[in-house]
Amino acid sequence: RAMSPPDVSPGTPGQPVQSLPSDVFIVVPVRNTVLFPEIVFPITLGRPATIAAAQQAVREQRQILIVLQREADKDDPGPDDLYRIGTVTNIVRYVTTPDGNHMLICQGVQRFRITEFVEGQPFLLARGLHLAEPAPDGPEVEARFLVLQRQVGEVLELLPRVPPELRQTVEATTSAGMLADLATTYLDATPAEKQDILETIDLVPRLDKASKLLGRRLEVLRLSAEIGNKTRESLDSRQREVLLREQMAAIQKELGDEGSNKQELADLEKAVAAARMPPEVEQVAKKELRRLQRTPE
Repeated sequence: RAMSPPDVSPGTPGQPVQSLPSDVFIVVPVRNTVLFPEIVFPITLGRPATIAAAQQAVREQRQILIVLQREADKDDPGPDDLYRIGTVTNIVRYVTTPDGNHMLICQGVQRFRITEFVEGQPFLLARGLHLAEPAPDGPEVEARFLVLQRQVGEVLELLPRVPPELRQTVEATTSAGMLADLATTYLDATPAEKQDILETIDLVPRLDKASKLLGRRLEVLRLSAEIGNKTRESLDSRQREVLLREQMAAIQKELGDEGSNKQELADLEKAVAAARMPPEVEQVAKKELRRLQRTPE
């Protein structure tokens, strides 16, 4: 895939290093993102080592290996701080913003198991094994695929402002493994939960795990929708009551009954004045009388 090299001035983290062996991958550790095969996703670069790694990959027009850190707050992760399964990734675009931030638009290609880390560069390198996507086989996979399809469809219906492109992608997905990966990518799950699904190669357990996570999310969305409906019903009831009172006042006015309780209120006001109550009691009585005057008949 053709890529345009970023501008790198001497002394910056992206300063060129010697050409790398062809059998190693440049490792880009990430804090909270799990990239799945076939998924296009932005990766923000903030550390000098990851910027240097990405820029070297752009110069050599080679793929990188996106790997999740075990602890997100680790600023300079080494081999022991990274999971052993990541994703071989194409760099679709390298972006440098005017305020100096660096970002990669990445497309996952294939799962990859790291067997060896290679140090000695400003960034980590790794060797390992490509993990092929298993072929869907048998009714167990098909049944789980259909269940996951229904769950994803319901989630999309309950979520507000779903991008049309995401809905179209989900509807066009016919691969069971791809659907599990796609659903997990946009699911409100922890990085560790997503990493667990990335490491699950076999389709049946992968679909089961994705379905379990999705089912948990569905329970929250259904409850949220139910609470929202009850709130709207309550508001509708109050609005209906206000409307009925306004209609009743209009009917009374039309019939000449408007203010039919004015005489009764005037009598009550005289009675309060004539009762010679203690001052604090009279104050409360007048307050209640004023409230009664404002209350629709």
